[in-house]
Amino acid sequence: MSQSFRFEKGKPFVQTARGKCLFLYFYFMDPAFILIHVKLQTWFPLQIQVYVNGHEWLARKLQQNKIRYGKHDNAFVWIEDLRVSAFRRC
Repeated sequence: MSQSFRFEKGKPFVQTARGKCLFLYFYFMDPAFILIHVKLQTWFPLQIQVYVNGHEWLARKLQQNKIRYGKHDNAFVWIEDLRVSAFRRC
């Protein structure tokens, strides 16, 4: 069940509401995470969900540290053993 915020007799109050529960979506481009989107529900309590693309961030960090990996679509299928890559950089 959702609630709505209304004014009655000049005073605000929260009332149980019937109707459609809507979500608002906001999209942002970030230099580190690329695509970020925020999902905001329009009824009380106003919950917010923030989604970030950690796969792209991790892929760039692995490339910066010269750690090899395999990726298919948006999933890592393998990542080089970090102990081996530490010796390779010495």
